[in-house]
Amino acid sequence: MIRTRGVERTIKRGRFLCPTCKEKCKYKLVKVERYVSVHVIPVIPKGTAGNYVECQSCKGTFKKSVLALAKRQEKKVSEEVEEQVFEAQYKQAIKNVMFLIMTADRVIEESEVQHIMLVYKQLTGEDLQAQNIKRSGIEMAMQQKKLRDYLSDIYPSLNLQGKMKVLQSAMEVASADGRFQLEEQQMIHDLVKVLQIPVKNANCTIQQYFDVDVVNIAFACPHCQRPTRIKHSLKPIGKKKKCKGCQQTYQLSRDVVKPTSLICGVGQFVTKPCDVCENQIHIKPGIAIDKQRCTYCCNEQTRPIPET
Repeated sequence: MIRTRGVERTIKRGRFLCPTCKEKCKYKLVKVERYVSVHVIPVIPKGTAGNYVECQSCKGTFKKSVLALAKRQEKKVSEEVEEQVFEAQYKQAIKNVMFLIMTADRVIEESEVQHIMLVYKQLTGEDLQAQNIKRSGIEMAMQQKKLRDYLSDIYPSLNLQGKMKVLQSAMEVASADGRFQLEEQQMIHDLVKVLQIPVKNANCTIQQYFDVDVVNIAFACPHCQRPTRIKHSLKPIGKKKKCKGCQQTYQLSRDVVKPTSLICGVGQFVTKPCDVCENQIHIKPGIAIDKQRCTYCCNEQTRPIPET
């Protein structure tokens, strides 16, 4: 007897997000081909009748397009998970940096704790408890890890805007007591280096707080007070320097680091669009508008700062 019949052949196997099971299951992709058969034996191919996907768990069958749909859904879920992980890592990075700055001088001051609570709330909208801040700071000080260790999971994924927020959070804590101590300066220098922030951009943020250069340490001769700048990268502490003014030689130490004055003590910042590049920037209220620079394009600002 001669008749036309369909012959099924599995052409692919894998895993997909089954619409019925609502989870990833094994599947097989089946191709149905038409054959002219003689006594139930397929002899002459007559083309393809179609394809279908069969779930190996519920045995449900679906159109082949379900694989593309499942792939898009998996990608969406994966992206959402990645975004949540990144957000958690970013918030943790901000906390870690602020805690490290807080413990840089081996003293946890109440003003620094309060600044951390304020800044973290401004940047993330979430609250931190004072006792948790102090406990975390003590634990990190005991571990003695390097700054890079706390940022290794996040800094390769940060754009310039994210990096500048981390730097600004660090500067808020460093300025909490009105002084920019040597240990804090060195840690800020290391932070800029680890995050690979351009020096010009970093200085636009740092100089909202102190009149310093992120690359150099400013020393003052103990004999004539003549200032001199030496790069952090040269590790000058402990070395000797001959003053170009009085010609006296003195040892470079934290005692001869030039004192820095806090430019603006307001413990908050506001957001406004840059007058030039229109990126959203954080600026310090209390500083004259002509002293404000965009942390991205480094141009001066001219439009008034919005009232808080």
